[in-house]
Amino acid sequence: MDSFTSWSDLARRMRNDLATGDWRTKSYDMDGIHKEFFSPEEFLKMLTHVENRAAGESGDYPLRTNARAGDR
Repeated sequence: MDSFTSWSDLARRMRNDLATGDWRTKSYDMDGIHKEFFSPEEFLKMLTHVENRAAGESGDYPLRTNARAGDR
């Protein structure tokens, strides 16, 4: 099990594990949560979540919006 350091690092490790097929035999520690995956769909869903969190670390997307009712 790899220990959590950052969302960006975890996303990189998960992408590498996906490419090699190692996601099937690894477990991940995500910010204090231990997770194992049993299907590709489950893994890809979490990878998307982790990549979104990693984007937030780097400031690649806004964490909040200012949309109000009636604004278009």
